[in-house]
Amino acid sequence: MNGAATSLRATAGLAFLSFALPLGLALTAPLRPQGGDTVPAKVGMHVLQCERSFDLAGASWLRDQVLAGKRPYYAVVTADRSRLVSTWGPGPAVWGALTSLPLDPGSVVDDATLARRARRSAALAVALASLFVFLAIAQRAHPIVALLGAATAALSFGGAGLLGQALWQQTVACVAFTASWLALARGMRESTSVLWLAAGAALSLTAGLLRPADGVLAIAGLALCVRSLRQRHQPVGIAAAAVLGAIVCAVFVAWNLRQFGTPWPVGQSITHAGSEGLFHSDLRDLGLAFAALVLSPSRGLLVFAPIVVVAIAAGARSTNQVRFLSAALLVQLAVYAAFYKWWGGVAFGPRLAAIPTWASCFVLFGLVTPTAVSRRLAAPAAILTIAVGLIGLYRYDPRKWDLRVDVDARPAAVWSITDTVVAASLRPLPEGWPEIVDSPQGPFAYCVDRTFSQGPTGNLSATPPKDGLTQSDGMVKSPKTSETPAKSRPKMTSVASGAALAVTVMGSSSSR
Repeated sequence: MNGAATSLRATAGLAFLSFALPLGLALTAPLRPQGGDTVPAKVGMHVLQCERSFDLAGASWLRDQVLAGKRPYYAVVTADRSRLVSTWGPGPAVWGALTSLPLDPGSVVDDATLARRARRSAALAVALASLFVFLAIAQRAHPIVALLGAATAALSFGGAGLLGQALWQQTVACVAFTASWLALARGMRESTSVLWLAAGAALSLTAGLLRPADGVLAIAGLALCVRSLRQRHQPVGIAAAAVLGAIVCAVFVAWNLRQFGTPWPVGQSITHAGSEGLFHSDLRDLGLAFAALVLSPSRGLLVFAPIVVVAIAAGARSTNQVRFLSAALLVQLAVYAAFYKWWGGVAFGPRLAAIPTWASCFVLFGLVTPTAVSRRLAAPAAILTIAVGLIGLYRYDPRKWDLRVDVDARPAAVWSITDTVVAASLRPLPEGWPEIVDSPQGPFAYCVDRTFSQGPTGNLSATPPKDGLTQSDGMVKSPKTSETPAKSRPKMTSVASGAALAVTVMGSSSSR
């Protein structure tokens, strides 16, 4: 009895470590701009807390851009032309609003304050996902192995250094994905309730709806849960999965109908209407992009997360279920290769492949039957994955490589051997580089009279928004000489009071 209690306490301690380690590391990293993809959540979580609305036009500088015909790529005008919502859906803003204490109305804050609050929510999401991976792996493996798997995922390039720094669409989806893997691993044990599998199916569906780009992995998880339910011959479990799935779908369909007039998540498609489109179908381009995602020095998984390569190879020699997941990982990478911006924009490593990195850790440490080869390769691959991830966490700055080589305009730069993002991250920032911003710096007065701004009201189609706007990551150089000197800067009493500074900064962003 004492031995069992000691073992339980040891497992609980390791579980706590799997949660606390990525949380602490994510919060101690230097705060840096993350790109335009994260702006809707950073702003939207505070708009949601204040106005109980998803309308990003509650921030006057965003409304001003739309009325000037310069809609940022990360926001979409709703079907009735009355609101401005996130291109990436409601998930990140909802998570941020639920996991942050509201600011006091009238509080004077700047963009850095909003970014820190968003990062705390993001770090919590990564820590929770790490705990879920630990618990999922621990269903079959020793707790020490589970901790290694969770730490590899959470400290990889796609963990604390990326998803834990800002509320990306992937950040919230990662929580749903990892929770679904825990439910699947738990439900695959014959002695457990089939409701675990029902929950796993619903969580897989949630993850796919939160992050449609990772839909292959979501469908794979859903399929395994449904297959296991059918093998258990439990009508109650199947019925529960159907009910939970219907509820999940209803929530997302209702949001899409409300904002876009269609049940489908078309925000990103609207953003790219009349532009280059979301996917390319040229086989040569797809092959080159796939090769770059695996092999290139500045975006290849072999460099940033060799654990993925080892997991796919080991999974191919395992059981049918694990082979199925390994195949799903390969197909998911092929989907990324077909994406028009397969390199993931301005980021440390192959940003699109963040979720597959987490999935690979679950597969390799929690599902694959260990062999002599996998035992020899797993630990070195995990160490390399963590080491590169920590470089990104503490040393990455987009000015050191991404913006200097202009990766969005020159994606072939990812193949350079002499100038790589990892090596550049280890060097100090070159002198003379201005600060970079992804949104106006403030200061702002928050939630005055229950509004986030005192901007103009009315139909957002007063000036038709331009299509085909820049698809850059929204980062702009901000020379200090262009800012109002601190001594002469007026005191701001609302977000609208900072409109002059906001329009100056964001105007340059939208013209890129």
